[in-house]
Amino acid sequence: SQSVTVQIRIGPHAGGDANPDDHYICHGQDGEYKLEAAYFVPAKSTAADSSNFYSMQLEQGIEGASTAISDAMSTASTAMTLGTVREFTLNDNTSREFGATDILFCDLDETGSASQNIEGYIIARFVKVRV
Repeated sequence: SQSVTVQIRIGPHAGGDANPDDHYICHGQDGEYKLEAAYFVPAKSTAADSSNFYSMQLEQGIEGASTAISDAMSTASTAMTLGTVREFTLNDNTSREFGATDILFCDLDETGSASQNIEGYIIARFVKVRV
């Protein structure tokens, strides 16, 4: 089956940013594609910290009008280590199917103070399910 892989750059964010940038991308291919897998590839190590942390969640749509398609990935209890890829746990729902202009939205949130940072890439793999 036909597939397409896209990449989203996250950061660099250094803590203290109350509203870190969210990130948006589309696969841009004709037909319907299902998000089969998504990974975070850290470009910087980020320590686990239950008071000062980042969380990322993948959604379809835009902020305020989106549907969650993954569990949140967080540095609250798990460090992000340079060179250690982390896989998103995807939800089994119809919002994992994307048309050419549907938006994959990475909702990035920060909790706490300037002692945290995050930087890396989200890699998303889509597989064609309909013409």
